[in-house]
Amino acid sequence: RLGIRYTGAGVASSELAFDKNDSKRCFLEHEVPTPRSELLDCVDGVKLPAMSVPYVVKPPREGSSVGIQVVKDEAGALAAIKQAAGFSKDLLVEEFVEGRELTVGVLDGEVFPVVEIAPPEGEWYDMASKYPWLSGKEVGSQYTCPADLTDEETAAVQAAAKKAYDALGIEV
Repeated sequence: RLGIRYTGAGVASSELAFDKNDSKRCFLEHEVPTPRSELLDCVDGVKLPAMSVPYVVKPPREGSSVGIQVVKDEAGALAAIKQAAGFSKDLLVEEFVEGRELTVGVLDGEVFPVVEIAPPEGEWYDMASKYPWLSGKEVGSQYTCPADLTDEETAAVQAAAKKAYDALGIEV
């Protein structure tokens, strides 16, 4: 509408995909596999979720894992939520899913191979693992493509990625 040229997905689908709360609702409506979750409103102060630990607290409109806190025990819960609430007062809290970090690209409806991401230290793909040069680390995450999965696992992961792509209405 403004006549500004760009490449990538459309504005509406990009906005929907970027907001974790909105994309979570979209995934639930379209039955895309997603961890159990709750929305936490911290406008009137920080509070604990009803969900029991372990869980992940996510500011909804940040990228690159900015502000994300993994809560493994109740002792650290309040501090983690306070830190995440510094980025947004409406937080997404999801159950912590133990397992491997996998990602799949989808472009123009074509599903690409599954990539496994192995952070160098710790247990999740945080900002330091994504951008080691920003945190003074010498080694970043290792990427394996295609991921070492069975044919059935590969098909399931790719199907979930395509379902998410379709649910979000991505045009590219």
